[in-house]
Amino acid sequence: MRSIDITPSPRILRMLGQINFSAFQCICELIDNSLDSFDERDYSSKVLEMNNSKLAVASNEEIRIKIPKLNSDFESNSIIVQDNGKGMDDEQLENSLKAGFSSNNPVDKMGLFGMGFNIATARLGEKTEIFTTRKEDKFIYKVSIDFRELERSGNFIREVEVLKKDTDERYEHGTKIVISKLNREHVKPLRQKQNILRQLGKTYGRILRKKGINLIYEDSKCTPFMHCTWNGTRTGKDNVPTVIKIDEVLDEKKYCNTCWTWLFNTDIVCPSCGKKDNLSSRERRIKGWIGLQRFFSEDHYGFDLIRNGRVIRSLEKDLFYWIDENGERMKEYPIDGFQSMGRFVGELEIDFVQVTHQKDSFETSSIDWQDFVRIIRGQGPIQPMVAKRHKFEQNKSPLATLFNAYRSMKAGKANFVPAREDGKALIRDSIITDYKNRFFENETAYMSDEKWWELIVRNERPNLPSNSPTSTNTQTGGNPFSNISGTSESQNIQIEEIKYKKDELFELDEVLSGNYSIDIFKNVQIKVEAERAKSGTHERGFTVSPEGLLLIFKYWPNSKIFEETFLRPEDLLVNELAFSFFQNVDLNLAEAPLSITERSLKKKYFPYLHPEIRQIDEQIQALVRNIKDHLKVSLKKIDNFDISLLSENSIDQIIHRISQTNLIPQHEIQEALSKGKFIEYADLKVLVEIFKNYPSTLFDGSFFRFSINSENLNQTISKNLIKDALVNFDDILWWQENGNNPSTELIWKGKSRRVIGSLEVLEGYK
Repeated sequence: MRSIDITPSPRILRMLGQINFSAFQCICELIDNSLDSFDERDYSSKVLEMNNSKLAVASNEEIRIKIPKLNSDFESNSIIVQDNGKGMDDEQLENSLKAGFSSNNPVDKMGLFGMGFNIATARLGEKTEIFTTRKEDKFIYKVSIDFRELERSGNFIREVEVLKKDTDERYEHGTKIVISKLNREHVKPLRQKQNILRQLGKTYGRILRKKGINLIYEDSKCTPFMHCTWNGTRTGKDNVPTVIKIDEVLDEKKYCNTCWTWLFNTDIVCPSCGKKDNLSSRERRIKGWIGLQRFFSEDHYGFDLIRNGRVIRSLEKDLFYWIDENGERMKEYPIDGFQSMGRFVGELEIDFVQVTHQKDSFETSSIDWQDFVRIIRGQGPIQPMVAKRHKFEQNKSPLATLFNAYRSMKAGKANFVPAREDGKALIRDSIITDYKNRFFENETAYMSDEKWWELIVRNERPNLPSNSPTSTNTQTGGNPFSNISGTSESQNIQIEEIKYKKDELFELDEVLSGNYSIDIFKNVQIKVEAERAKSGTHERGFTVSPEGLLLIFKYWPNSKIFEETFLRPEDLLVNELAFSFFQNVDLNLAEAPLSITERSLKKKYFPYLHPEIRQIDEQIQALVRNIKDHLKVSLKKIDNFDISLLSENSIDQIIHRISQTNLIPQHEIQEALSKGKFIEYADLKVLVEIFKNYPSTLFDGSFFRFSINSENLNQTISKNLIKDALVNFDDILWWQENGNNPSTELIWKGKSRRVIGSLEVLEGYK
């Protein structure tokens, strides 16, 4: 008997660079490895409570990321990711570079996949250098991986250089990754510094807050994201707190640390690898909180689902749906008032639920995921009447408790909804937008919920007893940040509510009315009273009456200017506001150009008038998630679903993604394809192909409000709807390939505006 050498070609590492990881995902893979390199510490005595989150006292532990400028020498420059963690010895270094090897504990560590490092580095550039050393080492170990050189040499063997530490380096420790010969187009999005910092703050917010690690991107410290929630000590209806803490242990199970498989407690050996020497007992535990955001939003609500400190799904809304006994998906929140606006948010750590290879989703078909959903939202509906109708017992889950206490959008203390002086709820008003923006800009005076609470109780204050909730000693009062120093000039600014005088011909525009302020003009606010004509027209479409810091803006929606152009009332208001600011400050146009003022106002108060690349990406991601969720159900209703109708390339891509996860055995892949279980692994292009062949999957009266079936499929109106939808999808597909490569060229800008319009059209179909 003879043996054969099945060592793969070195070309395999280069091929890893073809796997569809975005540049941001690649950076996250390298950050994950750095985070894993820091020793666990006791943080319990070194934390500050802030906004329902524990903030670790800042440490000297840091991760630094450097991105080269997009100049002519871009390819010769390098990306550097460096940490001051504990470093690696030569054996650990060797193992970390092996494709497919992972010594990480996949339950407690971020680096879940041994391929992650190889994929990330290969995707970013042709050459990678690794430098690592421990505090006690006298040397720095260095390994270089050049994919072109590997192909020429024909083997995987790499030399380890041993570099003696200089005198000033004796106590240094950590790992530095240097990636050069960069893929310019792939790396280009990493130059969008503010966007990347924002994404990093969201992705790693919880672990950065917990450990106090400094994440430095291009010499700027990443600010960990925090939700704008009410102080968790406040309570409302039925004495339900505004923040519900969750710490639930489902059970303790055997776990194989070799192949990352949960076992039955009766198992003696791992059913996957057949080994028994690497089994351990682990808790399946859900930890975190769900609660009330201080504002309602059409998109910014939902739960952040976290694995080992990293947000895998941001603002996940899947738990707001209940699937009935027939497999029908029912939306349960939000369903009251403004039915598109929600405020339930949360952070839930589910380390025991497996994630996809790209760490962008959880395996929602697993038992672990189903157990998690059962704990958070219960088995049955969260709506009491619906639960009764379907013969379920009262739902006492955390989400049901929160829902039944705070589903209402009616103004008042019981619901934690601010009110106007006329008693109506403050929902879309500019004062709420202003407070929200100031919170996310980390203005000290707006971090606590005191100013928001004032909006709730101001109309009720004369009737409040001496022990009212405004007292800092009561259950519903108090300042959670009393131990945090710092003030803001904006604390002295009192925003007054609009005192609207009734006019039979006009009605108050609650969206446009309010107080406006921007950073260009410090401590200057202009109050707008916006009135909408109930009927009739006007030659200009609007009138404006400036009175110092008061601007009275009236408009006629039926006027020609709105019918014959794409202008909206807010476009005209922004223009008048810009000039009003200029008139009320001692600045000249050179210091504060009107165009810059207009842009600042649009960005802060009307972002939909000029959506940023990030916002378009987020809309597309939400669309893709919604389509996937819907197709998981709708495909089951199609008899004899034929996946062969998809292109060969699409099928190969799906099979490749499924194979990478190792969650579906090879012999079951074909069955998964035929029964539609592949949806989670499909990209938008594949989803559009499915829709093209089976239009009724989306035009079913549920996802899109129009219903297309075999009887009306050939009708002109149906054909036109399908055709228009496909055109809109094509625009969005174009954006996925070209959107993150902005250009000043008219073609790119023109197509980008089409994408914005296409998203609006598809949303209008719903």
